[in-house]
Amino acid sequence: MIRVQDLEKSIDFYTRFLGMDCSRRIDYPKGRYTVAMLGYGYDFQRSEIQLTQNWDRTEPYDLGNGFGHFVIQVLDVHALCRYLESEGVKITRPPGPMKFGGGHNMAFIEDPDGYRIELAENRSGKTKNVLKAALSNWLPPVVLHLLRRASRRSGVKTA
Repeated sequence: MIRVQDLEKSIDFYTRFLGMDCSRRIDYPKGRYTVAMLGYGYDFQRSEIQLTQNWDRTEPYDLGNGFGHFVIQVLDVHALCRYLESEGVKITRPPGPMKFGGGHNMAFIEDPDGYRIELAENRSGKTKNVLKAALSNWLPPVVLHLLRRASRRSGVKTA
């Protein structure tokens, strides 16, 4: 669960820039909070992020030092970052090779509340299967249409 200051702004970020869909949103008037569940694919097959907005909270949350970041696999981290940057998303680490090995390109972005998200390029050799899955609406590694839009803008070709 991630506590957010502005639920609408956060839902917009995760749906528009990372291609998640909001499967449900529930108000809890007695507890004075709202939760929204976001993810990829179908409910019975997916992991979800729970965003929670406490209605009476006015000051930003302290992110603490226990939470590091979460990771989303992407097909082309450079193309996606060009698109995200053009939309004003904060990129805290530009795309490039992982510093201490691992052999993949990565980047870091921040959501509206400052939570860090690693975009890790999929180089497992399973890209064709990942593309097939994304085209079939099964567990996309960041929405294919966003990647295609970014690729068209940058001149990078995708399947």
